[in-house]
Amino acid sequence: MITLELLGYLSPKHVSWISPLWLLGVGAFAGIVLTALLLLLFFGLSRIPALGSVVEETKRFRRATIVGTVVVVALLAVWAVIRIAGGFQAGGADSGTDLLIRVVALTVPAVFGAWLLVTIFFALCSRRLMGDLEEALTEGFMIYFLGAVVALAIVGIAGTFALRAPVESWKIVGALLRYPSVGTRTFEYTIEPSNDPKVLRGLEPPPAVAIDVQFRADELRSLTIDSTEDVSVAALANVPMDTPDSLE
Repeated sequence: MITLELLGYLSPKHVSWISPLWLLGVGAFAGIVLTALLLLLFFGLSRIPALGSVVEETKRFRRATIVGTVVVVALLAVWAVIRIAGGFQAGGADSGTDLLIRVVALTVPAVFGAWLLVTIFFALCSRRLMGDLEEALTEGFMIYFLGAVVALAIVGIAGTFALRAPVESWKIVGALLRYPSVGTRTFEYTIEPSNDPKVLRGLEPPPAVAIDVQFRADELRSLTIDSTEDVSVAALANVPMDTPDSLE
């Protein structure tokens, strides 16, 4: 209680200095919660006879990892085919071919990653491992490491309410989730010319082409469009081009 009272009267300068430590504490607390949930999940799975004893039998373990790897790779292949087909449809041959080359280049790492993931999954489902886990986490260096993580987690919880209003603290934490959206993104698309005689004679405007561009509109700072030909841009397909409504 005294600690909370002292933190509550820290000056803004000290609050700014402690904020990085508070963020580390929030991360430690989130890590503890996530780890606890995963351990509970694998503890429950280890009680299933078909999973809890897989690691103890070499041939069965090898067969299970092969089957699991094939299933994971098949799911990844379906996802990759959908992405490649979408790339050809939305961005044309150049965009689709580029995506296809990247998928082929990542095939071997993806297969190895799938095998490693399946192996770790079955290893964590071992009933023997779950039984020895408590002893492994409370001996040697691990007990001091866990103590430091718990101390950081306490700082994170206390700082959430003491450094600033809890609402402001959660806004800062929420901003971290948007970090992958920070930066510059480039989208390249090829729009094929229309062969309609009326369009070629200038009697009708060319048909609209839908382009899938995903970004956070409320956090967009600038949008630059480079084109080799004149283009008109609208947010919706049913909005007439070159009108005020097309800019909304």
